[in-house]
Amino acid sequence: MNENTSFILALKDVIDEDYNADMEAISLNDEHEFSDKHNKKMKKLIKRQSRPYFKLISTATRRAACIIVAMIVLSASALSVEAVRNAVYDFIIKIFSNHSVVTIESGTDDGYPTSIEEKYYISQLPAGFKQTQYGETDNSISVFYSNGKKGILFDQNVKGNHNIYGFVNIT
Repeated sequence: MNENTSFILALKDVIDEDYNADMEAISLNDEHEFSDKHNKKMKKLIKRQSRPYFKLISTATRRAACIIVAMIVLSASALSVEAVRNAVYDFIIKIFSNHSVVTIESGTDDGYPTSIEEKYYISQLPAGFKQTQYGETDNSISVFYSNGKKGILFDQNVKGNHNIYGFVNIT
């Protein structure tokens, strides 16, 4: 006796007269009529899918996920390039109780200019701050801004003149 015969015999033992009566009452040849509520929902779905922007909306989450994954992959691969990695890892912000220090550190001292070629400045000061002091030499610039109670010190130095770091000091 194979497995199919055993299954059919077990099924015959389980089937009772009520089940047979229920099966005879079901007509597989009659068409099913859907309710008006169901028909309205189907029409609404079909109408929504026929709009020209449907594909963009229905795939928006997948597109967003692809963009996020691409950004992660690009970031990871960019950090594998030494020049990009050094630029990211050598830029450090240290926050102290009364000031913040922005540091750019590098392992080599070769190729740095000996004088300031481009002057940097704070483009947008907090409300109420004004420049109160300014000092400039060939290899450094120092600007102090104050609002009477607090001050911002901005120093720009060439690498040879200032070996530790350049910083923005907010006191």
